[in-house]
Amino acid sequence: MFEKCSKIDKVCGFCCVSTYNPDIFKHDDVKKEFCGIAGSYDTRVSSLPNCWLQMTKGQRSTYTKKKADRLTVLQISGRL
Repeated sequence: MFEKCSKIDKVCGFCCVSTYNPDIFKHDDVKKEFCGIAGSYDTRVSSLPNCWLQMTKGQRSTYTKKKADRLTVLQISGRL
C-alpha cells in the first residue's frame, strides 16, 4: 500500500505491488502494480485505461463487464 502509481505518477493509498498473476491465479516472478479499489478480477494498474478514481461510472462499468467476459472465456476454454 502507498506505492507510486504509474497511472497518476503519485503515491496512492490504493496502489500496491505483488507477484500475483490474475491470468493464471498464481504467483510468478514478475512484480506488478495493483489497484486496491478497482472492481474486477484483474486489478492490475497496467490493464486499467485510467486511474479508477478518475474514471466515470460508465467507464468503470464497461471495464468491469469486459473483464468479466474475458474471465468467462478463460473459464470456458479451460485456461484456468
